[in-house]
Amino acid sequence: MSARIDNALRILQTPSPLAKSPTHADMGLTSLSPTGPPERGKGPIPKAPCIDWHRIETNVAKVTPGEFVNQVRAEGRKVVWPSMKETRTTAIMVLIMTTLLAVFFFGVDSALSAIVKWLLGLIG
Repeated sequence: MSARIDNALRILQTPSPLAKSPTHADMGLTSLSPTGPPERGKGPIPKAPCIDWHRIETNVAKVTPGEFVNQVRAEGRKVVWPSMKETRTTAIMVLIMTTLLAVFFFGVDSALSAIVKWLLGLIG
C-alpha cells in the first residue's frame, strides 16, 4: 500500500505539461487580427502538451455480477418516477407540438416549392 501512496505522491509532485498554457508570445504570434487569423512571427509554434497515460492509475472497485445487480436496483429505487398523469400530459404535449411543427414545415416546404417552380417557369 505504501508503494501506491509513494507513486501517487510522486505523480502529484511532478510538474504537469498542462500546468502552464502557452501564451501568444510563446507560440510566436505577434498580433491578433480581428478580421483574420493571427499573424505568425519568426518563432516556431510548440507542440501541444500530451498526457502520459502510463503514469495514471485507475482504482476501479471490482464487483461481482450479483453486487452489480444489487447496486443497479438500489439506484433504481432512488429515481423519482413520474406519475401516470404527468406521463399522459407530457405525451399529449409532445403529440401537439409534433403536429404543429409538421403543419408549419409542410407550409414552408409548399411555399418554397411554389417559389422554385415559378422561378423555373421563368427560365423555360
